[in-house]
Formats: sequence, structure tokens, C-alpha cells
Amino acid sequence: MTAAHQRLGGEPLDACYWAELNEQRLAFFDEGLPLWRLSLPNNLGPLSLPGEQLIDWAGAQRWLKSEARDIQSLAQELSGHATCFSHGASETPFQPLAPALLRYHRQLKAQLDPQGLFNRAGCTRSSSMQTTLSEQSRKLPRAAEAEKILRTCVHCGFCNATCPTYQLLGDELDGPRGRIYLIKQVLEGAPATARTQLHLDRCLSCRNCETTCPSGVDYHNLLDIGRAVVDQAVPRPTGQRLLREGLRALAPNPNLFKSLLQIGATFRAVLSRDVEAKLPHDLPATGVRPAPGMRGAC
Repeated sequence: MTAAHQRLGGEPLDACYWAELNEQRLAFFDEGLPLWRLSLPNNLGPLSLPGEQLIDWAGAQRWLKSEARDIQSLAQELSGHATCFSHGASETPFQPLAPALLRYHRQLKAQLDPQGLFNRAGCTRSSSMQTTLSEQSRKLPRAAEAEKILRTCVHCGFCNATCPTYQLLGDELDGPRGRIYLIKQVLEGAPATARTQLHLDRCLSCRNCETTCPSGVDYHNLLDIGRAVVDQAVPRPTGQRLLREGLRALAPNPNLFKSLLQIGATFRAVLSRDVEAKLPHDLPATGVRPAPGMRGAC
């Protein structure tokens, strides 16, 4: 590094700069114009692009803030491609594939996904998911909303990188992309099963996936629709229904919850060791609940 600095000159940057660049926390990435990521040959040198740009990876990756409509065409002319990182700024956030490259992608997909489990539309010029709801699904109150959300997903898999259940379990069907596919199957007429229900139940509804989705998929609303359809098709066991109803009654009622804990503490001596271990020894006074709609800041 020292030799390169002496030969090329320039100013050294703090190590924090690269972390902030990687996490898109630099001032350049502040909200404003649509954000594009251009992948280009690194031998192009300085380019006069329509907007403000940040050069990374010796020019192989360039971030561009621009309202221009022909960014992808410009990137293609330069033997590269462009991806839109701002939701709603482009109808095709991913670069359409050239005919020759499209053919190779289809061949590769046939080898890696011979059963056509993911993105059943295949590698087409339109990167949105093709969806055909069944006649029964079209009668659902939120059918149009579900179809619109499904068509937004391009199955890129970025969501899995921030999904806690996928990171923990490593199962494609326990990540947002897999759950979207399960919901799509059910809405297209495939039978819902207890296994489908389990994978949807495992979602924490944390919405981490929505923060990394370049297409802006409204995942939590699609999950609500899918869960309702699956629950209607797959009745839950009596014990599970009672548990869920009990939690719905207890969770928003701190006084009732505290009263039950006090009863448990009174009969602590006759409870099993497993149950007794879950009871707190000190019960703090019930505080004032925040007003509806308020959330704690972090």
C-alpha cells in the first residue's frame, strides 16, 4: 500500500469510509434522486453520466443518482448493466437480458432447477413473476392485492440475506422467497398442507426482508393474505387453537396476565419443575401502556 501510494499519489481514507460505503451510509446515498448501480468494465475511465456518480471497485461498479430514463440502455452500450435500487423509479429494476445471454440463463436454470420450482416464468425479458390465480382465489376479498404483490417479486433472493429464520434454519421455504412461492402455489390452486402452514407460521413478521428488497415487495401484507387462506384450508388442532386464543387474550391485557402469574406463584410448590422455573419471583408493578400507534425508538 505504501509503495502504491508513493507511486500513484492520492490521500489515504479512514477505514470507516469503506464500511459506510458498503452499508450505503455515506451522504451520497441520502434520499433524493433515484439510485442506480452500474456494473461496467473497469477500463472505461472517467465517464460523463447524466447525474451524480460515485466510483467504486476501480470503476467496475459505479453508483449513479439520476432521473434519466435510459440508464439501462446507456449501461448496455458500455458493455455493462444497471440495476435500480430505488423502489418505483423503474418498471424493470433489473437489466433485461440480451437474446444470447437469455438463452444461456434458460439453459443454466434448466440444469439447476429442473422441476421449475422458482420463478416459473423462467428467465424472460420481463423479470416480474407471472401469476395466474385460481377461480376460487379470485373471489377472495384481497385477491387483486395479492396478485399485484406477487407480480412485484422477481425472486432475486436478496431478502434471504436479512431473514433471521432463513439464516437460522437454512431452508429455502423458511425464507421470504420460499414463503412467497408457497403462497403463490396455494393461490394458484395447489392444495395447502400442514407443512405449508408451518413454514408460514415460522415467519417472525419482522419485515427485515422488506428493507433489502430492490423491487419493494409488500411482503407482510402478502403473508397476512396467505396465512388467512391456509388457515381456512388447514384447520388447526384444538390445543393449538386454544393456545393462540389464550395468547390473544393475555398479550394485550397486562392486569390479567399479572393476576395469572400471582395465582401461579401462590401454587408454585405444587407445580412441575419446568412450569415453576418459568414463573418470575418478583412481579414489578404494572406500568402505563403507551398510546396506540406509538413505538419505542432505538
